[in-house]
Order: sequence, then structure tokens, then C-alpha cells
Amino acid sequence: MYVLMISTDRKIFEETSAVRARMAEYASLFEKLEIVVFAQKSEGFSIVQIAPNCRIYSTNSLTPLFYIWDALKQGRKILKGEIPAGWVITCQDPFETGLVGWWLTREFCIKLNLQVHTDVFNPFFITESIKNRIRAWLAKKLLPKADSIRVVSERIKKSITNLNLKTEPIVLPIFTSSRPNLLATKDDLHKKYPQFDFIILMASRLTQEKNFSLALRSLRQVTKKKPKLGLVIVGNGPERKKIEAEIMHLGLQNNVTLEKWNDNLSDYYQTADLFLLTSNYEGYGRTLIEAAEVGCPILTTDVGIVGEILNDDNSLICHVGDEDCLAKKIIWAAANQSELKKCAQELLSELPQKVIFNQGEYLKKYRDSMEDVE
Repeated sequence: MYVLMISTDRKIFEETSAVRARMAEYASLFEKLEIVVFAQKSEGFSIVQIAPNCRIYSTNSLTPLFYIWDALKQGRKILKGEIPAGWVITCQDPFETGLVGWWLTREFCIKLNLQVHTDVFNPFFITESIKNRIRAWLAKKLLPKADSIRVVSERIKKSITNLNLKTEPIVLPIFTSSRPNLLATKDDLHKKYPQFDFIILMASRLTQEKNFSLALRSLRQVTKKKPKLGLVIVGNGPERKKIEAEIMHLGLQNNVTLEKWNDNLSDYYQTADLFLLTSNYEGYGRTLIEAAEVGCPILTTDVGIVGEILNDDNSLICHVGDEDCLAKKIIWAAANQSELKKCAQELLSELPQKVIFNQGEYLKKYRDSMEDVE
């Protein structure tokens, strides 16, 4: 199988990034893997060979407005002169990259694989912006044209099955490595922040859909009863200044610490008393799995893998946007830490039956997600 991937993930150009290593692993599954990435010329990316049969290309666009057109041009150069019957185009989303892929598959009479990493038909996603409304419309048009579809959760699969699809979507999240060894930790949150007697951890991109405002409002309620409770937020993103301003506005300067993103958070997960996620929507929620892998108790809104992997027996769950529920469950968690740990251990024991930790097994399923299009 020859694969052309259309992507928006510029981290593929970073030599030491996890996503680049993952692309090299994917390349081992195919005769050839060519990857076109939406990126601006000013970023200075050039063609890079990351494996004997895998190259990365930047669209080298003057502005983001030209991403689609430039990706089409690059895709045509790659496919021109090749054997069309041997190629599959896989796209990172059913939005802009999906549009590029669909156009190329029509032009070269080859098959289309679409990946869905976002809960695209979730009302919170759709109403978040005009761009998201357009993307949801695009997804509704493009998904029925795909010859195969990979989604990252059962929640997304259920949301798209009424679209008159050509084939049943395959559920396959981003690979999570085998459970880490629980070694002596270097970055113990309780040693780092001794002023806190109960520490909540949040870790993600600082973006609108993560709804950090909800977490902070809930925490304001909690700290009236638990003044020594602390929240550590780890992340970078466009909402950082807004979050900092809200911390000041709510008078939470002594209870909230905002740290920059760290690629290795295992120590933080192991030493936090509770992992918190307050998103409006999630495609999967990989940080939930990362927390669960080391036995960190979880409180989350009903998004992503809730109902599929997380449930009321192994986690604390609230409806999206429910500030009072989150506050009450944080207070309960701080007062009932032994019961909280039992929930986390229950989830930990269930993970091997619900999550693929074996890399070979995962790679086989990844290839299988495109087999139907050959």
C-alpha cells in the first residue's frame, strides 16, 4: 500500500517529537508514506526524509488562506507519474485536509480514508465559532464520500453513523505506550508545593474548549471550605493570559499555579491527588488515560471516553458546564481520599481490557483501518 497523508501537525518536522517517531512507525506498515503538512513558508520547513520510505513536505504557504490550494499542488506532484491504483489518501480530519484529500481522490481515481479526532457534531463544538460551523458542515458532506473512516472513540462513532456512510467506522485512538513503571519520582507535587494539602492537576493545551473558566469558578467555591487546596495547571496556548486574568479576578492567586507545558508528566500524575478535566468536548481525552495509567484518580466532564472507558464506578463524572457538581465532587474527593484511590485502582485494573498498549497490535489495527480502501 502507498499512502499520501494530509496533515496539520507541524510537530512532525521536530526531530525529537513523539508524533514524528509515530510517523516513522506508520511508514513501516506501507511501501511508501508521503506526508504533506499545512505550514507557512516563514516557518522555514523543507522536505525531510524521516525513514527510507517516508518524506515530509511543507505546503510552504504565504498565508493560511492558501493551505488547501498549496496542499493540492503538492499532492499532485507526489501522485503524478505513480501507479494510482496502489495509493490511498488519508486525511487528519474531515475538514480542510479532508477537502484536499477528497479532491485528489477524484482527480486521480484513488481511495479516501478520513480520520476523525474531534467530536465534530457536539453542540459545544459547533457553536464555538463560525469556523467550527463550517467544519461541521464540511464533515457532514465529506464523511459519506470516504471509503474508510477511523475515529478515536465510540462517542464519535455513534455521532456519525446516521450519515449514510459507505463503511462502518473503525475505532482507534492515538497510541498510548505501555503503562509506565512506578519509580521514585523526581518531581513530587507535594514537595514542590508544600502549601497545598490536596493537589488537583490539569494538563492540556490552554484553549477555549478546555473550559478552564469552569474549573476556576468551581475552585472558588471549594476554597471557601478547603483554603489549603491547590490547583496546578500545566499547559501552553492562546487562553493563557485570559486564565491568568481570571485567577486574579477570582482571588485564587494563592491556590492556583500555572506552569508551562512539560512533555513528561508521569511524576505529576503520580503525585497529584486528583486529575481534573473540564472540557466542553473531547474526541478522546488522552490525558485521562495517562492519568489512569499511574493510578491517579479522575474527575471529568462527560466527554470523550466517558461511558467507553470511564464510568461512575471508576471515576468522578459531571455534566458539561456543571460548576456545582464539580465543586461538590472536589470537596468529597478531598475528604474521602481512601475511597477515591479505590476508584482509581478499579480503573487501573480495567485498562488492559479497554486500551491497546501493545505497539505491534496497535500498528496492525492502524493498517487495518485503511485495508478496506484497497
